[in-house]
Formats: sequence, C-alpha cells, structure tokens
Amino acid sequence: MPLKEGVLADTVNISEVAFRALQTGFCSYYDLATRVGLEGALNMIEASQVAQYNKEKIRYFSEQQ
Repeated sequence: MPLKEGVLADTVNISEVAFRALQTGFCSYYDLATRVGLEGALNMIEASQVAQYNKEKIRYFSEQQ
C-alpha cells in the first residue's frame, strides 16, 4: 500500500543526493562535504542500491526452494 504524499519527512537543508549518500552508511557528513564530491556520492548510492537489490534477489530465490 503506497503512502500518501507528505506522510514521511523530506530533507529541507541538504540535497536529496547528499541525504541518499549519507543513508548508505559509506561516509560521514564531514567526508561528504570535504572529500567525496558529487561523483563519489553517486557511486556510493549506486553501490548501495545494487547491493540491496542483490540481497533481496538472494532472499527471494532462497525462499522459493
């Protein structure tokens, strides 16, 4: 069941990319602000998404047996 718009909090003071990169747990805010850059942040997000997708696929197929 999809949630209604506005039910969950949205980021206000940081970008969506920064929020998603921080949610991966691969970096701290300090690292993101001083060392990582946009390309690094996008790479972290992609790596996290691929890892999560593969984890869910493994779980799905293990339940099918």
